[in-house]
Amino acid sequence: MSKESKADKYLRERNEMMTTLAEAHGEIGELKYLLDKSETARKSITGRIEDFKSDVASALKSITDHVENINSKVRSEMKAIEGICDVIDDWTQLGIEDLPQYVLDVLNQFHELENDYPNCELVITALNQIGWTADYDLGAELYNFRKIGATNEKDA
Repeated sequence: MSKESKADKYLRERNEMMTTLAEAHGEIGELKYLLDKSETARKSITGRIEDFKSDVASALKSITDHVENINSKVRSEMKAIEGICDVIDDWTQLGIEDLPQYVLDVLNQFHELENDYPNCELVITALNQIGWTADYDLGAELYNFRKIGATNEKDA
């Protein structure tokens, strides 16, 4: 083999360096491309995250409004139930807890009326139609529910 001259060696090394430099330059270009692509992906992901945050906030607001609406309805229903319970408590205090269901059904038809004498008469008239009667006091509270002809509740 022949010895390589200094000029040839210089050219060979220079060509190798140029090849290495070209490869490095190509890799740098590829890295720049990948960096640009990753920056675009980062921006896209950031945008999606912001959209997701907005969607979650909107959904949470909607859920919160829905829950508040349900709570409002529950509070309203609870007030209605409390009113019914007050009526039932009043009737229980009047001694009607042992009355037959058909008598209670008649009384339930009038549970929203004010306590006054004309309304007491309406209730007693309705009770008379099923064979029952009652008395009322000065406060227009019905008491002494009994079958017509019985002298008091125990005889009923």
